[in-house]
Amino acid sequence: MSAPATKAHSIASAAALLTFLAMLSPLAGVVLEMVLAWRYGGSGTVDAYRTAYLLIGFGNQLFIAYLLPHIVVPMITDFRSRGEEEQGWRVAITTGHLLGGIGIFFALGICIYPTPVAEFLAPGLTGGALSEAITLLRFFSVALVLALWSGVITGILYVHRVFALSPLSQMLTNILVIAAVLASAKNRGSLALGIGVVFGFGAMFALHVFYLYRVAAKAGIRMSLALRPGRWRDIGKLLLTGVPLLVMLAATQFGTIIANRELSRLSIGTLARFGFAWKLMALVNFAPASLATVIFPAFSEAQAHERSAEFSRLIDKAVRMTLLLTVPISMVLYLLRGPLVRLLFGRGAMDEMGLQETMFLFGLALLQGPVANLTLLFQKVFFSLGNTRAPAIVSVLIALGLFALMPWAATIYGAGGVALTYAVVYWVSIAGLIGALYLAGVKLRNAELAGYSLAVLALSAGVLAPVWLIHQGFSAWGNPAPPKEILELTVCAILAGGVIKILAPLFRISEAEDLFEYMRWQLSRGARQLKGVQVRT
Repeated sequence: MSAPATKAHSIASAAALLTFLAMLSPLAGVVLEMVLAWRYGGSGTVDAYRTAYLLIGFGNQLFIAYLLPHIVVPMITDFRSRGEEEQGWRVAITTGHLLGGIGIFFALGICIYPTPVAEFLAPGLTGGALSEAITLLRFFSVALVLALWSGVITGILYVHRVFALSPLSQMLTNILVIAAVLASAKNRGSLALGIGVVFGFGAMFALHVFYLYRVAAKAGIRMSLALRPGRWRDIGKLLLTGVPLLVMLAATQFGTIIANRELSRLSIGTLARFGFAWKLMALVNFAPASLATVIFPAFSEAQAHERSAEFSRLIDKAVRMTLLLTVPISMVLYLLRGPLVRLLFGRGAMDEMGLQETMFLFGLALLQGPVANLTLLFQKVFFSLGNTRAPAIVSVLIALGLFALMPWAATIYGAGGVALTYAVVYWVSIAGLIGALYLAGVKLRNAELAGYSLAVLALSAGVLAPVWLIHQGFSAWGNPAPPKEILELTVCAILAGGVIKILAPLFRISEAEDLFEYMRWQLSRGARQLKGVQVRT
């Protein structure tokens, strides 16, 4: 096998492992949402949880998903290219010390004065929901500090292609929250959720530290030296690089806060149902997000070694694969949102009105599925270039659009207006990101990608037709029930995969065949390994 093919399979293997774990992680997240729906329904307790979790969401985005990994990975990659990786570790860890100190003071402030924060995040919450949000903010402020340090370590591990830890630890966090909810009384919801989140993020931090020491041993990095202070000029440069990212994340979080504030002013439980619908987007996002995460170090490496042809090829391939992984799935899930929502949430305290609203909101959320994943991918391209300003500017413009439109849309159309505003603003913003890439010297093959997008749409329509027929048949077959819903979703998933296999060559979508070829390669490799085990036995 040639070197490029080997590297492609290496990236694909990492993406497959990460996708598998990234599938288990949101699966655990969906199970958590199911437990919340069955236990509390669309209640003030879940509204309070959604509000307080904004703090954790901001911490995850700031420290684990965006800021720290995306400034640490290019920095350490640059040090490695000069044979000074240990110095890169020292800079990253010292930066973590500085940010950790700031995070502790921030957490103490929230613990002492949680009420103003709760009233700012959700001005519509009153009574018991507000009290529970205040309690949860105190717990979640502790988890925020743990997320910060996990983010520093995540950036170091990404350089060494350790991608699986983040979804694995997130899955563990969700499992611990589920256990805390199930082990507690129904009227102690906020306490159970708070304890579960703190223990979950504590386990996440412990796992990150354990893997950091393992990677250090393999890389020949002495932790006694890596823990020493890094050069202050390098730390200052690293922090300055992160300022536009901080602006970007603040703008993104500002948009989320606007939505939360408007939803909190609607009827009790609206925040809860909106959250249930939005969490289901993990079914669309997990595979493209895994691809973007795995390919980011490859972007950084190609850029660091000035391999422009390789850089352009990776971008083109990633865009095509992202479209293939999002457009057909979004369309099929839109059609099957009824049985999916009923299967997951149609138990316990969740009533019919809540199910119908969740279905409606999930359908609107799916409108932004492809563009949300392309936005994530393009941000990775910018970060690998060391350009954090362009995505920051686009994020600020997105926040301004949400700020201008969302209050009006929520007043007239309620929660549906909030969801639709997200979709419209994000579809408009993708044009800004593509323009910024062009200005940065990254030339996308726009004509070819436009033709490819039309081919994927045609493929998706071809998949949708037989799935719709099956859906109609199941709809006419008795009342909703879990066995029927499971059977319908299983049959439609198998059918969709078969139709893609047949139609993809007709539309010249070679990426579909790449996926199937890779699956065959993995299966044959697994069979060879199993045969070797049997022979040795």
